[in-house]
Amino acid sequence: MEQSKPPSETLPSGEALICEDINSRHMNVVGEWIFFIDYKSSPEALYKVKIDGSEKTLVAEESFSVNVVGDWVYYDTLGIIDGVSREYLYKIRTDGSERTFVGNGDIEINIVGDWVYFGGGNDYYCYKMRLDGTEYQKVE
Repeated sequence: MEQSKPPSETLPSGEALICEDINSRHMNVVGEWIFFIDYKSSPEALYKVKIDGSEKTLVAEESFSVNVVGDWVYYDTLGIIDGVSREYLYKIRTDGSERTFVGNGDIEINIVGDWVYFGGGNDYYCYKMRLDGTEYQKVE
């Protein structure tokens, strides 16, 4: 059953409903755009929408978490590489061009400086690597 949305007049003062058809998580606001994962789409996908709720645009399919750094969007996705099915880290330009494989990167990515931090999947340890995929290592 679809959850109902509150009418605009019931929102607290100073708040506004941007778009009623977005079921989002992992939102990043960059300039006039909101990048987010739509968890109700099948499969979950990375979208962007203007902060006024207009121009909802698919950026990448099968995305689970997102971080925007400059004009690059880093996200993880399920894929099969060399016969192994798992989550992989990709980057794509904010306009949806230049999709590039970065490396293995599972579960809830977070970017600090030049490093991508993420969970290691089945072993539950924290890992990090450079934004270009080099220096992959377990955080001790």
